[in-house]
Parts: sequence; C-alpha cells; structure tokens
Amino acid sequence: MFTNEEYKDIENKILNGERLSREDGVRLFHCKDIAWLGAMADYVRKKKCGDIVYYNVNCHVNLTNICTSRCKFCAFGRDEDMPGAYAMTVEQAKDVVRDAMKDPNLAGLHVVSGLHPTWSFDDYLKILQDIHDEFPNLYLKGFTGVEITHFSKISGLSIKEVLEKLMGAGLQAIAGGGAEILSDRIRNELCPNKATADQWLEVARTAHLMGLKTNASMLYGHIETLE
Repeated sequence: MFTNEEYKDIENKILNGERLSREDGVRLFHCKDIAWLGAMADYVRKKKCGDIVYYNVNCHVNLTNICTSRCKFCAFGRDEDMPGAYAMTVEQAKDVVRDAMKDPNLAGLHVVSGLHPTWSFDDYLKILQDIHDEFPNLYLKGFTGVEITHFSKISGLSIKEVLEKLMGAGLQAIAGGGAEILSDRIRNELCPNKATADQWLEVARTAHLMGLKTNASMLYGHIETLE
C-alpha cells in the first residue's frame, strides 16, 4: 500500500472505513500523487466488491436533438431549422431498439431527448409507452431531471404527477444528464434555459420517495471552482 504523509489523516479514514468529508474531497482534488489516489480508490473498491466487475449493455435512444435550452457546451442540440436537426417518430425510435436487439446481451434502454419546442408531454409519453409495449423485458431508464422539469412546465402537472405517468408507461429509472454542476452561478452562465439546481434536485428527491432509481452526471473542468 502506498502512503502519503501529507494526506495521512485521509488515508487513515479510508483504511478505517470512515466516510470522507466535503473538505477531504476538496483536498484530494489538489493531490498530485496519482499513484496514491489510485491505490486508495482500489482499496475501497476491493472492500466493496472484490474483483468482480459488473456491466450492462444498453441502447441509447435519443429522440430528438431539437432543443430550446441551447447550452453553451452542448454539441448535440440544434434549432429546428439547423442542418442535422431531427425528431424521431415512434417507429423510428423502435427501429433503433430493434437494431440493438441483434445483440443478445442487450439489457436495457436509455431514452433521452432535447427539449423540443412543440412536442407535448403526451408526445413523449406515447413514444415511451410504445417502446415499453414492444420491448417489455428491457430495463427502461429515461429522461433527466431537466426533461422532467420541462414536462411539468408544458403539461401543468406536478413533478410527482409527471413521474407517475412515466412510471405507468414503463419507466424504471431516471437518467443522470443535466446535473452538470448543481450551482446556479454556473448554470446561469452555461445553461440558463434549463432546470435550476433546486429544480433538478427536486426531481431526484421526488423520484427517490416514489422508489425510482436515479443518478447524476457531473460535467466538470470548465468554469466551476473545486468547491
């Protein structure tokens, strides 16, 4: 085991199975000893799951890249009249899944979308329902906290009501996109036209209370501070 005297207090916490603090995390971001960081991470990994590695094969279904958010860092989103803009029909979305079904290990779907300026919540719901009806055995993860906030806004439904309808259409987990950095200072500069930090977190909290699993994708290394 590598030892780093500067971070000995954190190393002791790790070896004793103690949870690290926010302050510990900020300090570790400043650490230049990659070998020691890797050794510590590997130690925790082995304690948690040994040498067994799990993975799953899933299929991404990106329903449309036409999006009202137009975040500064996004290479995916388009305006409706831009080259490369597209919006899938139900059959086109199912064709993507049918093609992916050629892989016998396919286990699930990851359905996400841009915030289309004219699609209704019912449009999204119908696509999800039709996909689930044809492929009921595939684990269905879909839509981000940003999209669900958008669905609530365009439908007039609460976040809970939106999630209930999505679950009724087969949704089993929520995608992690759109979290970026959960700081409104950052979001107001990079992605002001989508869910605030509080709105994104409200979706996650509501989903957890309803038994839905979620994750969060962090976009880092740009204008955020380490804190």
